[in-house]
Amino acid sequence: MKNILLILAAGIVLSSCGNNGNNARPSGAGHETADATAGIRNDRRDNDLPGTYRGTLPCADCGGIEVDLSLDRDGEYRLRTRHISDKDGQKDIESEYEGTYSWNAGTRTVTLNGIANQPNRYLFTDGHLVQLDMGGRRIDGPLADKYVLRK
Repeated sequence: MKNILLILAAGIVLSSCGNNGNNARPSGAGHETADATAGIRNDRRDNDLPGTYRGTLPCADCGGIEVDLSLDRDGEYRLRTRHISDKDGQKDIESEYEGTYSWNAGTRTVTLNGIANQPNRYLFTDGHLVQLDMGGRRIDGPLADKYVLRK
């Protein structure tokens, strides 16, 4: 009788664990892990986040950086930037990036995956995005209010 109860208990435990991770997408290079991706989709409760955000950010060696960032509901982004030349005869430098983004509901931050060597994190607050520094902190100083992208 003990053996039957032991086998029955083991069967229940194994069957309850059998569905772990079935809904997660496999991870790939440059993407979040499968568990994080599943959490991102479930935690994105704020329907105001998806959309297109624009602004001109300060630039130390140019006339400003025009930014156009689109976030869709499926966790994908498109980022277009244009470094505005402030010198005669020089051309503006344009760049475009596409990929997936991660949403952290706890900190209300968006991280653009696949972008390195430049800021890729934004704080979602009051319906707009605030670009964070390379360490993920809010930029302070006299130009702090210039790092805002609006819908």
